Amino acid sequence: MEENQLILLGRLNQSVSGLSDQVKELEVKVDNIQGQLNKGKGVIAGMFLMAGGVGAAIGNFFNNSIGGS
Repeated sequence: MEENQLILLGRLNQSVSGLSDQVKELEVKVDNIQGQLNKGKGVIAGMFLMAGGVGAAIGNFFNNSIGGS
């Protein structure tokens, strides 16, 4: 009876170790995804700023050329 319990405890220990390794791998993947999202947010913000600047420059150009001031 004790041998069976030791065998079951050994299997349980292996399963827990395997799950711990999988959790560590998933944490690394989640960290990588979060980093990519943060970089993407910066790129999107930069694109909006650039679009706003280009729009302002075009508006200024047309205002000066058509408005004649």
